[in-house]
Amino acid sequence: MTSLKTFLLILFIVALNACSYNRYPRLLIVADSIADDEPKKALAMLDSMKPQMSEVGEAVKNYYLLLRIKAADKAYITHTSDTAILRLVDYYENDGDKTLLPITYYYAGRVYRDLQDAPQALDFFRKAEDAIKDCGSEDTKFLAYIYGQIGYILNYQGFYKEAQDNFFKAYSINLTYKNIQNQIYNLRDIGGVYWNLEKLDSALFYYKQAKELAVGMNNSRIVADISEQMASIYKYMGKTDEAWNILRKASVGSDSINLSSTLSIYSDLYIKRGLVDSAVVCYKKLLKYGNIYGLQGAYEGLARYYLGLGMKKEANVYFDKYILITDSIKKINASEAIANSLSMYNYRIRERDNYELKIRLQEEKEQKIIILSLFILSVVILSSGILWYRHKNKLIRLEKEKAELAEQNRLLEELRLMEDKELRVKNSEIYKLIQGKISDYSRKHEVLTDDEWIELNNLVNEVYENFELKVHDYVPGISLQDYKTCLLIKIKIRPTYIAYMTNHSKESINSARRRLYKKAFGITATPADWDKLINSL
Repeated sequence: MTSLKTFLLILFIVALNACSYNRYPRLLIVADSIADDEPKKALAMLDSMKPQMSEVGEAVKNYYLLLRIKAADKAYITHTSDTAILRLVDYYENDGDKTLLPITYYYAGRVYRDLQDAPQALDFFRKAEDAIKDCGSEDTKFLAYIYGQIGYILNYQGFYKEAQDNFFKAYSINLTYKNIQNQIYNLRDIGGVYWNLEKLDSALFYYKQAKELAVGMNNSRIVADISEQMASIYKYMGKTDEAWNILRKASVGSDSINLSSTLSIYSDLYIKRGLVDSAVVCYKKLLKYGNIYGLQGAYEGLARYYLGLGMKKEANVYFDKYILITDSIKKINASEAIANSLSMYNYRIRERDNYELKIRLQEEKEQKIIILSLFILSVVILSSGILWYRHKNKLIRLEKEKAELAEQNRLLEELRLMEDKELRVKNSEIYKLIQGKISDYSRKHEVLTDDEWIELNNLVNEVYENFELKVHDYVPGISLQDYKTCLLIKIKIRPTYIAYMTNHSKESINSARRRLYKKAFGITATPADWDKLINSL
């Protein structure tokens, strides 16, 4: 059995170290993730792991201790010593995981807040804020918690404007991340600042907003807490009945955390309504359940009660206790130390702002140099581009002009060749013969003989190379009569005279020309369109 326990212990330790995320065991990561919402469950998990912590490394062990402080804080277990947290601060400042330093500072602040050391608490919360900003962390959600704690301390020390600024910063972050529960606390705390400033309408406005959200979340504890604050305001305004009604409803959701506040308010209301005995019952319960402020009110109330009954001995006992606890509260309210802390913080902020301004001005100067350099480079590139573009356009224009000149020369050459060919035709014997027959046609009515047609065909094909083949390409199987018409068209004989030479009517010649074009292209056209084709061959 002992061997089995040893084996399981070894297996647990191996799993603890092997199944880790960011160097930490998975079970610790799980405990961390549930500590905010289920702190007691997280504490139970951590307690079950305690025997194995002697076998792990320093990093895991310190992370475990930090989580215990966190879970205890979330479970509203009052911190009574700063020994553990100071050791963790020293470790994470010098050797440990720097990403955990802001959290360590934060819980150091929480420890000192429980120890009633406001200046130390404020200093550690400021360090947590600086640590997040200095390392460039984007954890603005965590900053909301820090601002909330700073606001709480400043509010209780009477620095209301500074407290309000921090509560609004926390609210803005929680609004961005839609953290409704924390928005409720922020609105409640903002209302509390206005209450301290005696701006009662503003205080009630924010309390009502917070209460509305709390009701929507069905959070009876925070509804009760806010209702108690509202009852205090109504009592202060002299609206005793309203205070009494809202307080009776609020008591349903009260718990031990708010019991001191609840009893204090009830005792005041009982006195206002003349129910002194009921108020004394509340005072005596405060002696058992009250916080330091609740005890102060109870001692004062009991001193007055016994003095009213003529019981000076009992009255003096409670009055002495009232004096002692009032002195303790004065020590807690270290306003001068807090003022010095705020002064130093504001000085650091100014120094940081000046440094950041210096860096920003240097960056702006460098940016201006870069921009100027880029501008000069752009001008050079643009100028070069314009010159290159102009040069290229000039080359294109020259090439175009050269091509146009070559085309003109080609056309001139073609025109010259065409003129030469036409001149050869006009100077030929057969052309002169045809012109002669055309001139005498009205008297002699002579047409071309077969030999003359052969001679004309030879001349045209000699001057216009492969003329006959080209005609046959367009109209395969062209008739001899139609081909003769094409020969006469080629040597520029007018349709009327073509009719003379072929012994046909002019209409017949026109019809043949239209028909030949349709055979060649499949579409109807004018006789002149066929002539253009023949002249191009």
